[in-house]
Amino acid sequence: MTQQPILTADEVLEILKREIVAHDKSLLGDFKRLAKSDKLVTGYFDDANTVVNLLDLCAALLRSKGIHVYLDIDYMAKCYDFVAGECGRVIEELRKLEDYLFDLEWFIEDNKDILPPEVVAAEIEKLNDYRCRLCEEVIFPLEDAYFNNDKAAIEALLEKAAKLVEEINEGTKDCQRAYALAKSL
Repeated sequence: MTQQPILTADEVLEILKREIVAHDKSLLGDFKRLAKSDKLVTGYFDDANTVVNLLDLCAALLRSKGIHVYLDIDYMAKCYDFVAGECGRVIEELRKLEDYLFDLEWFIEDNKDILPPEVVAAEIEKLNDYRCRLCEEVIFPLEDAYFNNDKAAIEALLEKAAKLVEEINEGTKDCQRAYALAKSL
């Protein structure tokens, strides 16, 4: 995928406000209430129908303009994450990597009987460390920079994300190969 524009939460809200007015002006009040406290970046909801439908509409409006949207809705916790542009694209890719690291850990756990205990412990610790670093060093700070409209921090964090992904891929390549081989059998 090509790089997306580096947008901030306020820029996304401005785009959405114009698009919602053009699409259905009657939704503007609901949109403003939803965006008021959390700038639509992350939030909680009681009424899933209204909020989720509005989030889906906002995502569709941005996507129709070629802007990537990371939209994650957790119905059990009644919360959501909504990040657009390059920040959203990168956060989505990092979340997928985080899930993949969980898969690698489960693979090691499933095969702990045939691996030396010290290898199992070291690999699990390494995978946990990488997952924590993804969240603490990049994902959460990137969401904060996006929310706070800090483009300099966003650009620095995007660079940091690329380096961390490279480090993770290099540090887990043996485990990834074993996992891929086991999955192909």
